[in-house]
Amino acid sequence: MENKQIKPVRAAIYARTSGDDNDLGSIKAKMENGASNRDAHSQSIEEQIRQGEELCKQQGYTVAGDFQDPNFSGRTYPKGHEIPDPAFDNYFTSHIKKLNKRTRPGLGALLDTKGIDVIIVRDIYRVFRPAFQSHLGNHIWQFLTKHNIKVHSCTDGVIDSNKFEDLMLTNLKLQIADQAKREEVAASTRSLHAKKNDGKLACGVNCLGYRSRKGEPQKVDAVPKELKTVRLIFNEYLADRNLHEIARTLNDTKHIPSFKGNKWSALTVRKVLLRPWYAGLMHNTLKELIPSLVFTGDLAIIKPDEYYQVLAKFRQRERHEERTERDILRENRQILDQKPRRGGSRLGTVHKQGRIHPFSGILKCPYCERHLYVMSVVNPSLKSTVPIKYHHYGCKTPFYTNDPAFDRCRRIRIKEYNPKEFHDNGIIPNGNGLLECLFPINFHGYIKHFIQNTVNQPEIVAIKSQLEHDLERITDYEKNLFDQQLDGTIDKDQFALGMRQTRERTATYRQRLVEVEQRLASMISDSSFVPRKFFDDPNAITLEEMQNLAHATFKVI
Repeated sequence: MENKQIKPVRAAIYARTSGDDNDLGSIKAKMENGASNRDAHSQSIEEQIRQGEELCKQQGYTVAGDFQDPNFSGRTYPKGHEIPDPAFDNYFTSHIKKLNKRTRPGLGALLDTKGIDVIIVRDIYRVFRPAFQSHLGNHIWQFLTKHNIKVHSCTDGVIDSNKFEDLMLTNLKLQIADQAKREEVAASTRSLHAKKNDGKLACGVNCLGYRSRKGEPQKVDAVPKELKTVRLIFNEYLADRNLHEIARTLNDTKHIPSFKGNKWSALTVRKVLLRPWYAGLMHNTLKELIPSLVFTGDLAIIKPDEYYQVLAKFRQRERHEERTERDILRENRQILDQKPRRGGSRLGTVHKQGRIHPFSGILKCPYCERHLYVMSVVNPSLKSTVPIKYHHYGCKTPFYTNDPAFDRCRRIRIKEYNPKEFHDNGIIPNGNGLLECLFPINFHGYIKHFIQNTVNQPEIVAIKSQLEHDLERITDYEKNLFDQQLDGTIDKDQFALGMRQTRERTATYRQRLVEVEQRLASMISDSSFVPRKFFDDPNAITLEEMQNLAHATFKVI
């Protein structure tokens, strides 16, 4: 009888590196020997592929190809095989954040390759090391089981997902490794924070003027030529030269290249000026400036006072640059106020031609901040057949000036409400009007006003008003604290003490306000009468009622 030919086993070699892998120590060692971060990861990838090829020769596997994911986390999904996973999403947003690192293209291409019998890896952690409560492990196991693909690890042998014991042992090993890794990360974080709070470096430096020694991150060597450039940048900025002027001086006059050999820009100059190491300072974990134990002696070429002057100048310029377009338009109002006003309704709530316009004295243009006026509009599509007049709130500033900065004001149109004639003629309105949109808010204001007028407990209402007034005063005091802290009138300790006292008082007053409102609510009957006119027609409410509601509502907002 003729023997059947044995089908060769097709193997795919998979290699992956990442900062959270077990080979992190070997990568760091290669970096200390002079290799860059990218080169160190590349060497590790090549080593994994070499080990995989040797294993294939020993086992007689046919290599179908190698697939690589350099610098990718083992907690990410293969590209094209993603599933909804809240645990992974939390891990991604907290630790990775880069969209191009969200999925592994190498592993995705391997799983999409047809005819693969076994995946060769250095260890099972190359394939995945799922985050806590992630579905990644089960998802990949199900795929391998469905396609009858085994995993052959150089360290643990063959792992068959169809065998219960292999599956259980591997999952247990992954969970133990994940717990150990989390504890390691927590301990490493505590160690780095302790170093930063003590004035030491968390890692080495490699920037303009400074280089850390290999294997000794706390020992930094100066580069005198580059530090002269740093001194020049600080001198220029303290002499009231802006960032662009300093960059042009370095590029065109001094012909000094940047740290990476490129042209200087305002951004690269800014980075140098904001680096506290040059002044012998550094930031701790609370972002506070503290003396550095590394950048001492000749390494600190800038005096601390000079660095603080630079920070003060930056704050002043940033405040000036933060002036929004609205601030600029507000300044231009001086020009507008000098021009005579023509036409339009007068400011304030008016009752014109039998119609109420309660918001004409409240609404303002979002661009020039002038009051909006009431404008009569006729439905253009039915102008020839059924002309219906209704009202808009609009800005007339463009009629007072030709300044192109106010062109956007011309587009401000807010429909007041849809008239009854629309419904009488079967016209479907294009959206609701302002009064219709604000009905829930006004209704809440009406009920609040109704309670205060009907409850026979004036002392409780007075207490409630006093508490609301006290909360407004606390809010103003909190804003003043922020302004004083930015202006340097108070230091950080005074600011923190004031904010703590403010929050305690706010919590106390809010708790008392809730108790007073609950007492008021208990005094009102469930059958409190609300006038039918409020639901039927806004025009049926008296001018005084609508005016009070509008002003009270917007005051609260």
